[in-house]
Parts: sequence; structure tokens; C-alpha cells
Amino acid sequence: YLEAKGKLDLDTRKKMIWFRDSNPDIRVIFLFQNADNKLNKKSKTTYAMWAEANGFEWLDFRKDWLRDYIKLCEKR
Repeated sequence: YLEAKGKLDLDTRKKMIWFRDSNPDIRVIFLFQNADNKLNKKSKTTYAMWAEANGFEWLDFRKDWLRDYIKLCEKR
């Protein structure tokens, strides 16, 4: 699944971890509007950092995400 996200709030993060744990055979790749966004104003953690820490693959819409997506798909 390619999950496009603009805002990655706490409820969404919890839901995605639950979904991953409940469906270990389903591959989820995040497409972030801006992977450098912080989780909240006080956080030092970016969306990309959160995704990696939780075992998710991710892409950044601002970059050549389609080329990067193809590369990810070729890995598996």
C-alpha cells in the first residue's frame, strides 16, 4: 500500500502501527508531502525519522518520489 500523508497526527501514527502489527504480510510505504515536517511544534522527530524508527518505508513528494518508488518495488 502507498499511504499518502499530509499531516501525520498521533491518532494516525497509532492506527498505522496497529495496522502494520495486525497485517504483517502487507507492505505499507508512506508518501509524505514533506518528510522533514516535525511530528509537532516541540518535537525534534521528523515524519521520516518516525517512519524509519517504526519500520516503515517512506517517500518524499517534494523529490522524485516516483523514481524512488520504482526502486523500492524492485527491491522486493
